Amino acid sequence: MFLRPITIAGIAILRSGLLTGCATGRRPQPRLLPTRLIGTITLVNEENRFVLIDANETAEPGLPLQAVTPGGEPAARLKVSPEKKAPFLIADIVSGTPHRGDQAITLPPAPQAATVPPAPSH
Repeated sequence: MFLRPITIAGIAILRSGLLTGCATGRRPQPRLLPTRLIGTITLVNEENRFVLIDANETAEPGLPLQAVTPGGEPAARLKVSPEKKAPFLIADIVSGTPHRGDQAITLPPAPQAATVPPAPSH
């Protein structure tokens, strides 16, 4: 039979990995979105739900931030407050439990939803 050698040859090619991306078994790695280090949390006021950040750079009021532990784990969501006391920023605690020594970083931008044009009306 003529088809049998072709099938065996095709399987051999797949197994050898000559076809790029088909037989490697590897998944594409997700692309990491950029974040910026804003500063280090130096004071946590749980009662009034805010933190004081020793800022490396400025941040606009309302900017959402993520507090991360020294081990890189998310600890809390924050939002930059309009009040400032240079060189510190003040951020409100939105959720979670930040700790002194956590780093405040910007959140990656939210993915943009695809816009679908409205269906034509009849």
